[in-house]
Amino acid sequence: MKNIIALKEAWIFLPVMPFFVVVFQNAPNIPIMDDYDAILSFLSKWKLSGWEQRLTLLFAQYNEHRLLYSRLVYVVYYSLFGNVNFRNLIFIADLQLVFIASIAVHFIRKCMQKHWQIISFLSVLCIFDFNTYENGSIAMYGMQNYGVIFLFFLSLYFYSRGGKWIIGATIMQVLCIFSSGNGMIGALFIALCMAMSGSKWARWISISVTVFCIPLYFISYELVSQPNKLPFDILTVAVYFIRMCGAHFSFDWSFFFGIALLIILFLVFPYDKIRTNKELWPVICILGFLLLSMGTAAFFRACLSGAQFQTSRYLIYPQLLIVVVVLFAALKFEGTKFQPPIIMGSLLILLLSYSHNYEFGKQGFEHTAARARMRLYWHPERKKAALIAKAACENGIYCLDPER
Repeated sequence: MKNIIALKEAWIFLPVMPFFVVVFQNAPNIPIMDDYDAILSFLSKWKLSGWEQRLTLLFAQYNEHRLLYSRLVYVVYYSLFGNVNFRNLIFIADLQLVFIASIAVHFIRKCMQKHWQIISFLSVLCIFDFNTYENGSIAMYGMQNYGVIFLFFLSLYFYSRGGKWIIGATIMQVLCIFSSGNGMIGALFIALCMAMSGSKWARWISISVTVFCIPLYFISYELVSQPNKLPFDILTVAVYFIRMCGAHFSFDWSFFFGIALLIILFLVFPYDKIRTNKELWPVICILGFLLLSMGTAAFFRACLSGAQFQTSRYLIYPQLLIVVVVLFAALKFEGTKFQPPIIMGSLLILLLSYSHNYEFGKQGFEHTAARARMRLYWHPERKKAALIAKAACENGIYCLDPER
């Protein structure tokens, strides 16, 4: 009976199909940008290193981040197959979205009695929106940017299950911290969520992991100075943040849509339910993770020359923010005559934005694949990329020329 019910609700995941069709058509087995340094160079060093050096490599700083989870995926893939295939890594990175969407649906279903299917469909629609084509078509971007959200969601899910899931939750939280800068933000909100709604074990373990591991992140950490840095201006940061919030709907009108989205969030936030409804706390902590991640990005990137609020690889955050706002709006008017129009209106708006973003994102996938094949080395420093590619080929990890 449960299997029949699951099949009836499979339509919720329909947006997964067009996304992976386009990925299948446009995922090249060619390194792009950070793929050279973060994957090829890393694996070449890994192959030539002893075990003590390998442990250091896993935790080594990359720009302003640590990439433990991504590097573990690369190592496991290389250990299993004896080489690296960027097309396959792209698919692995994008499969993380399936888990993110599934966990989002789980939390939505826990919060809503009726109409949870439509809200869940909208969440999947936003998660698989084509605006994030950079993550979807570049292995390193997808593995890191989707990966930290995947780890955060999975840890939150495991902790919320309690009991035998605690070990998995702890591992995911540790990986989350050491897998991107905003992984620390994720760990903080996991601890907050468990403090408010978790079991005794979940509460103390999640807090202990956060308190113990975040300081470890900064051992031997070096601050990265951006060469194109401008004088800090709080107004520039605020405008960047607001425009990022509204970028899903329109780049040109992003400030207007960002203001509107934040006002709606303020109006529909479940202030009266957060003390009595524990099922809301995972969603509230997801909201905190999204807002603070976007705020951090704005703080560090807004005052750089040429900084772009609509950078594709960061748009997964405002898209998830929209999911939370729609869910809160539906809950605000649950059981009233206003709920169906709100849900139908949200469905119409998000279907229209999805159709617009589909054309834009599909072209992004196609242009990314074309540029990867046409350019000799798609990297800011071509000579460096050539040396990395040559070393990888000599080490039997990956040869670029046969893939062109």
